[in-house]
Amino acid sequence: MPEQRDRLLLVTKWLYPDVAKKYGTNWKAVERNIRTVSAIAWKRNRPLLEYLVKRHLDSRLCSVEFLALIFRAVLTNESRKAPDL
Repeated sequence: MPEQRDRLLLVTKWLYPDVAKKYGTNWKAVERNIRTVSAIAWKRNRPLLEYLVKRHLDSRLCSVEFLALIFRAVLTNESRKAPDL
């Protein structure tokens, strides 16, 4: 399990290529799509993002920050505890 968590720290070297391979695309497309999802989340539900990171956000999260936030929220079930925002 620790090796898998370490892989998450190396997103451009391991995570993006693995996802790209699984879905028959390239790592740049994977990164672009994560950036797009992050931008949509920022525009549509910034209060939820701020609730999940437990602080005010002055700017949109980069793709790696967004992935880390989602990963932590899923592991801790934070998204289920979120108030209606």
